[in-house]
Amino acid sequence: MVKSIIVDEKKRGRGRPRTGMHPVLSGRVPKEVVAQVDEWATANGYTRSEGVAVLLKRGLEAVHAEPTRASKAAVGSKAASREKARQGRS
Repeated sequence: MVKSIIVDEKKRGRGRPRTGMHPVLSGRVPKEVVAQVDEWATANGYTRSEGVAVLLKRGLEAVHAEPTRASKAAVGSKAASREKARQGRS
């Protein structure tokens, strides 16, 4: 009797494989904002997804940029009020 052919079958993971390189981020956005993002992305040669990523990155860079004098004063006053609150608890 001839032996049957042995085939090494690899087990596959469940579901469809990932298609993108980056994780998916989802959220609810008003229609007006989506329209603005679409308009900006089209005008600058991006897809909606690329446009959202670029705008988010720019927004985060703006937040982490050097604070202005007005915001430095506000930060200082917040820090002072927090320190006073801590001293009051002690």
